[in-house]
Amino acid sequence: MAFFTFSHPIAFAFSYLSNKPPSFGILHASFSLSLYNAPVRPPTPPPARFSVDARRPLWQNRCGNAGRPVPVPIARHSALPGTLHMSQDDIDLWIQQIRGIMARLKPRKRKIDSKTRPFYELHEVLGHGGMGAVFLATLQPLDVPRALKILRVDGQTDQEHAEKRFLREAHIMGNLRHPAAVKALDYQVYNFQPKYDLSIFIYAMEPCLVEKDELPRICTAFQVPCTAELEQKRAARHGSVSLQTFLDIGCVFPERTVARFARELIDVLRSAHEQRIVHRDVKPSNILVGPDGRLRLTDFGISKTVSSKANVDNNPIPAQSGEPTTSKGTAGYAAPEQWNNAGTLVLVDTEADYYSLGVVLYQLLTGNKPNHEQPWQNPSTLATGISPHWDILLRGMLRHYHRLANPDLLDYEFAEIEAEKG
Repeated sequence: MAFFTFSHPIAFAFSYLSNKPPSFGILHASFSLSLYNAPVRPPTPPPARFSVDARRPLWQNRCGNAGRPVPVPIARHSALPGTLHMSQDDIDLWIQQIRGIMARLKPRKRKIDSKTRPFYELHEVLGHGGMGAVFLATLQPLDVPRALKILRVDGQTDQEHAEKRFLREAHIMGNLRHPAAVKALDYQVYNFQPKYDLSIFIYAMEPCLVEKDELPRICTAFQVPCTAELEQKRAARHGSVSLQTFLDIGCVFPERTVARFARELIDVLRSAHEQRIVHRDVKPSNILVGPDGRLRLTDFGISKTVSSKANVDNNPIPAQSGEPTTSKGTAGYAAPEQWNNAGTLVLVDTEADYYSLGVVLYQLLTGNKPNHEQPWQNPSTLATGISPHWDILLRGMLRHYHRLANPDLLDYEFAEIEAEKG
């Protein structure tokens, strides 16, 4: 009987070596015993509540808890806060859902050691806008601070368009080579299908935060008073300070400081344009202040790239006018050509960034943006002590046609102002 414990292929081999056909009894017994001795397969598990998209590369699927339910209910509203006039309660719910989902993506280990896969631990919310929310996070187990921009896409959002737009922003910020541009370090995608029609796109950035003891030194370098209200706004944003933070408390910068800001921003814009990138949304809230007092340009969510260097220098960038409203920039800062809906195309080139920069400089000097519905007002008439040189420069940068947008010329002029006022 020990012979019959072998499987039926052994019976055929024995028959071949002995030149005798195998009998039915041998085949039946060997086949039956082989089934009896085969390992028992586990039952097929039930379908997962959500799973990682198998079509994506493994480096984009770092979900260690696929199959576990999302701990908070998924609300059926758009993933782009601010574009559909969401209430503050909806935005808070949206942020709560992101926190719950990211907590489920954390590896379930009692002790974090060197073998634990990297994951992000969320902390405070630094801000939210048209493309998602920005969280202050920590990359574990390295304990490295990061700023995470997270886009949540559900069934009511054009997922393909949102994914391409978000990936384009992360790609631009990851490849932009300039110290004054916030750099993207990582990009991840989580696709929770099919139970939840939900996808999450994440990219990590270097955090640009100002500590409490660094704020007085920065204010001294900017030649503005360091008030308690400014510290309260810094603390409310958990260390994130932008030029808009100073404008919100009524700060007006001196000419020398504004000229220095202009040279720093011209340098980063020139580097982006040389790499065939047009920002299209230059404004004070997208200009962060670093702990060293230098400016950082961020938020390339609606930026555009062109195929060749010639297109940057000579030709405008065509963009379909049927794009979402947020692709046209911010009202009051965007160039007039970004809001032109007369034809089928909206033509935007590098001059649009210098137009927006002119609006920012005008506001930093006077505290107000230029009103295009009224006749032009020179900055020297709105604030005392401003050189008439600013009137000529800003008027040229804010023209609708034949705009002053030569970075070398602008850098030279602002360097002259900085030296004169120094």
